Amino acid sequence: VGIDVQNVALGESLYLIMFLAWNQNLNFVPI
Repeated sequence: VGIDVQNVALGESLYLIMFLAWNQNLNFVPI
């Protein structure tokens, strides 16, 4: 269960970073 929670948190963080980068019209591809 703990691992699942960590994976979800990581996914949320990556999604937030990509959203902020897109929202700021940055040429940024998080890979």
